[in-house]
Amino acid sequence: YTDKSVSNGVTYYYYVTAVNSAGESGKSNEVSATPQASGVHSNKILFVDDDEGSSYSDYIVQALKDAGFTYDVWDVYQTGYSPTYNDMKEYGVVIWSTGYAYKNTLTAEDQSNLIKYLNNGGRLYLSSQDLLWEINNGYDGAVNNEFVNDYLGVKAVNNDISYNYVHGVSGNSITGNLGTVYFDYPYDNYADEITLESGANAIFTYNGHATADSYSHGNYKVVFTAFSFEAVEKYDSNTGATLMQNIINWLLS
Repeated sequence: YTDKSVSNGVTYYYYVTAVNSAGESGKSNEVSATPQASGVHSNKILFVDDDEGSSYSDYIVQALKDAGFTYDVWDVYQTGYSPTYNDMKEYGVVIWSTGYAYKNTLTAEDQSNLIKYLNNGGRLYLSSQDLLWEINNGYDGAVNNEFVNDYLGVKAVNNDISYNYVHGVSGNSITGNLGTVYFDYPYDNYADEITLESGANAIFTYNGHATADSYSHGNYKVVFTAFSFEAVEKYDSNTGATLMQNIINWLLS
């Protein structure tokens, strides 16, 4: 059965019955489907574990499990290379964590592959406390990088502020229900503050400065946290699961 009277991003629920001369049967089990715009390939989730082979990625895996999502894992350390565009294109959402890495956080090739993925309707959540530090060679101020500016929605950074909590933004669909979120870093805390490009929206703040943002432009969506998600999950797994669920729901909306 093909239902052509649907809208992208809306979840539809279906059941079937059988009818003959004896009447109508009971309802089948219910199934659901969410059509997506061209270029958004599915609701499948790929978690890219890019933290140099440590076990800290377990915090993100646990949050995904607790939030009720199914997912595939790409371990960059084990495979020896990052996923290409062709590896990512079947996934509606890519979650990419660089953990405590501060070198080769996202290579130029990684950025190019992610740009192609996003230009084809991808959705990305990037958790990285040191990507901006590496790209800017440790300097504060304006960041001149296509991926950072045009796809993460970030134009400047204050490095290594090392805050231990952030505030959700009132009314924001991702963080408005979270209030103050505390961290317990499993490794050294080098969390950054960021200045946003026009069109990007702060989703967490610290002392009035953005620390994470959401950016929807063209046919792609991105969430970026300039702190490590692992620190949220380690402090409170319930908050971690809620935040992960809110991020993915927004990306797929």
